[in-house]
Amino acid sequence: MQNHKIVSAISYAVIALLGAFVLWIYVVTTVTPEITASFNNVPITLQGSSRLEENGLMVATEDRFVNLEVRGARTNVKRLTAENIRVTADLSTITQAGTYSLDLEISFPAVSGNGSIEVLRKNLSSVSVVVTKVDNKTLPVEVEWEGSAPEGYYFDSTNILVEMASGDAAEVVVTGPESEIAPVARAVILCGDISDLTETVIETYPIFLLDDNGEVLTLSEYVSIDETQATVTLPILKNKELTLTVTLVDGGGATGEDAELTYSTEKLAVRGTKSIIDELSDEYNLGVIDLSQVGMTDTKTFKITLPAGVKNVSGITDVEVTIRLKGLKETTIFVDAADIALLNIPQNAVAQLTAEKIPVTLRGPADSIANITGEDLTITVDLSNMTGDGERQATITVPDYTDVGVVGTVMVEIDLS
Repeated sequence: MQNHKIVSAISYAVIALLGAFVLWIYVVTTVTPEITASFNNVPITLQGSSRLEENGLMVATEDRFVNLEVRGARTNVKRLTAENIRVTADLSTITQAGTYSLDLEISFPAVSGNGSIEVLRKNLSSVSVVVTKVDNKTLPVEVEWEGSAPEGYYFDSTNILVEMASGDAAEVVVTGPESEIAPVARAVILCGDISDLTETVIETYPIFLLDDNGEVLTLSEYVSIDETQATVTLPILKNKELTLTVTLVDGGGATGEDAELTYSTEKLAVRGTKSIIDELSDEYNLGVIDLSQVGMTDTKTFKITLPAGVKNVSGITDVEVTIRLKGLKETTIFVDAADIALLNIPQNAVAQLTAEKIPVTLRGPADSIANITGEDLTITVDLSNMTGDGERQATITVPDYTDVGVVGTVMVEIDLS
C-alpha cells in the first residue's frame, strides 16, 4: 500500500513537469514569439564596382562594418549571424572621382513562420566611400645589392638575369588609385650582401616598390602588381691569371735550349665560374713552334682561343712570340742538281730538276757550319705517283754532322716527260 502511494506521487510529478514544459513552449512560441538581438561588425558590401571600372574608376575605401539591433520571431532571429546578414551600398550611379555618401540596404536570409525581421537600431545609415581614378605604371625590374665580390672573384653585374614567372620581359605593371600610384618610381629586387658569394646564385626574391628617395612604399590593398616576385641569377665568377707558354719542337739544328723566347705579354687574365676555373691549368699553351721553320731571329703570332665558359678579360686577342737562337750559325750552300737523287720515277718517264743549283740553308754550331760542304749533304726527291711537271719536297740529311739541321722546307721543281 505504501509503495503504491509512492508510485502515484512520482507519476503526478512527471505529469506536472511535462505540463510546465508544454506551457513554456506555448508562451515562447505564441504568447511572446519575438526577441531582440545585436550583431556587431556586419561587413558592408559595395555593389556595382563593374560600372566604376567601365569609367576608369575604383573605390579606395577601407573595409567598413555596421552594428545592428534587430527584432523578430525567435526562430528567425536565432538563425542570424554577422555573416548571413547582408548590408550593401550601391556604386553603380557614380561616374566620376570623388567622395560619396551611400545609403545602406539591409536584408536577411529568408524567414519562416510568423512575421519578418525588423531593424531597431544601426550605428550607420550610410557609408562614405572614396572613388578615385585608376592609374597604372609599367616599370622595369631593377636589381640592387650590397658589398662586392670577395677577393679573387668578380660579380658580373652586367649579366644579371631576371626571370618572371610569366616568362615575359623583366617588368611589372602596378595598378591602383591615382594618388597611390603617383609616388611609385621604381620596382626593385633587394638581393642583400654579396660579399661572401663565391659561386653564382639563382634565387627567387620579392619585388618592392620604391619612391624617388629609394624608400620602400607601403601601399593599400587597392594597389595591385601583376607579378610580386622574380627569379634572379647573380653571376659570381672566379678570376685567374694564366702564364703563357709554347711548345718547342727541335729541328733545323736548334733545340729548346738554344731558343730565347720573348712574349708580347706573359700573363693572361681570365674568369669564369668557379667549377670551370678550378679545372684550368696555371699555364696556357699558345701552340707549337717548329724550330726548323724559324730563322735565327723570328716572330710567330698566336691567336688566343679559350675553352667554353672562360672569358678573356685582358683584352688581348693575339700574342707575339719572338724566338732568338743563341750560339748557332747559319749558312747557305748551293747544291748541284746532279747531286740530287730522284727516286721512284714513274715507268717510261724522264725526270729532271728545272734548276741547275738548289739553295739549302743549314744551321748548327759555328765550328760545324764552318767545315760543312755540299758533299756532306744527302738529298733525295721522291717522285712516287707524280704524273706531270710540278714541285716536290726534298729530303735532306747531313750524316756526318748530327748537330747540323736544315732550316725551312726545300722545294724543287721537277720537269717530268
